[in-house]
Amino acid sequence: MCAAPIQLRVLTLANELSERIYRLTDGRLYRGDGVLRNQIRRAGLSVSSNIAEGDGRRYSREGIRFFQIAIASAEECKSQLGVAGKLGAIPASEADRAIEDYSVVCRMLNRLIISRKSRGEKLE
Repeated sequence: MCAAPIQLRVLTLANELSERIYRLTDGRLYRGDGVLRNQIRRAGLSVSSNIAEGDGRRYSREGIRFFQIAIASAEECKSQLGVAGKLGAIPASEADRAIEDYSVVCRMLNRLIISRKSRGEKLE
C-alpha cells in the first residue's frame, strides 16, 4: 500500500482544469459537436493522468517521459479549445482562460522536468 503522497501543485492545477473542461463541455452548455467535445475531454484528462503517472514512477527518466506526454496533451487541448472558442462551442473568454492555464501547466512541467533531470536517474 502506498503512503499518502504529497500532490504536486501542477497535478492539482491539471485536475482543476479537467473539471473545468468537463463543465464547459457539459451537454447543457456546450454548443459544438460531440467529436470535438470528446477530444477536448480526453486531452484534458490525459494531462492530469500522465502527470500522476510520471510522479509515481521510481526512476526520473520514466517520470520525465510521462511529463513530456502531459505537455503534448496540454498543447493538444489548447489547440482544441481554441477551435471550440472560435466556433462558439464554448465561450471564447473561457477558452482563452483555459488555454492560458494550460500554458501555466506546461511551464510548471518544464521546470519539473529540469528538476528531475538534475536529481539523477533514481529518485530517493
